[in-house]
Amino acid sequence: MTIFLTGGTGFIGEKLALRLADTGDTVHVLHRSTSDTRRLRHQRIRLFEGDILDPESIGRAVRGCEQAYHLAAWAGVKPKSRQDIWEKNVIGTRNVVQTALKERVDRIVYASTAGVFGPCEDGCIDEETPLKTDFYNEYERSKSTVEEEVLEMARSNGRIVVVNPSRVYGPGQLSQSNGITRLIKCYLEGTWHIIPGNGSNIGNYAFVDDVVAGMMAAMEKGIPGERYLLGGMNASYDELFRILVEVTGMKRFLVRLPESVMIVAAHVMVFMTDRFGGAPMITPALVRKYCRDWRVSSVKACRDLGYRMTSLEEGLQRTVAWLKNPEGIRESGG
Repeated sequence: MTIFLTGGTGFIGEKLALRLADTGDTVHVLHRSTSDTRRLRHQRIRLFEGDILDPESIGRAVRGCEQAYHLAAWAGVKPKSRQDIWEKNVIGTRNVVQTALKERVDRIVYASTAGVFGPCEDGCIDEETPLKTDFYNEYERSKSTVEEEVLEMARSNGRIVVVNPSRVYGPGQLSQSNGITRLIKCYLEGTWHIIPGNGSNIGNYAFVDDVVAGMMAAMEKGIPGERYLLGGMNASYDELFRILVEVTGMKRFLVRLPESVMIVAAHVMVFMTDRFGGAPMITPALVRKYCRDWRVSSVKACRDLGYRMTSLEEGLQRTVAWLKNPEGIRESGG
């Protein structure tokens, strides 16, 4: 099988590319000229320089491929501008999907986000949950907009499946899209001392290898025009840190910070990075988001795709082991 992939230099995409190549597929990875591709050196990975905003370069990379995964997106903490997010997430996705369809790719998996469903008021979010609040940031708003377009295209051509990962963590790039692993690293180093809010807010934590396997299962078994939540374990912040103490054997000093205090601190971070450069670890919008409940149900993916979820205890153990010895544990995506 020859497979086209965008986002292959990112946290999840890199693991997916290596996993596909390790299983014997030839993978065409579209990457920007500025991307670091050193970790994608593999005899079955072919690199194509281009951009999701350039349909011609997409066409060169996708030509001759039977399948396509579109993972590339803007997924940082603070964008240069609203236009930057919408160009990459909306226009870029249109370009990739339309070009892949034009080149007669048999199957397309588009990676959206669980954030398009919004937080839960009671129970768990599932694929039928209607959005009940406004979005907390332009990333979620842009992903929701283009997801609707992709689903409409799927209804007319029957070749596209959508997956919606939740908070993905695990061994891999310590990029802005791997924020939970960065938090764990800071905890290990003794530089993280905050429990958001009162510690009771629920998040859903998906181990990266599960998500990679879920994407591959969606390609093989997913019903075109359907979407599948690729989540993991629902846990409060108190539970997350309790397990982290057990896994690491380290009990750090932690303080609960009210949402109002965190918002003020986030404003200060944004001001400082705007003035002196760099990216803030969190923004006021993200504080508001992460001080809500985000319970996720992956029952549909488990039932239809055979999706399996690693326990939070095991996922954190594997992540901590990798952080302590990143060179000693190979990351293959599976």
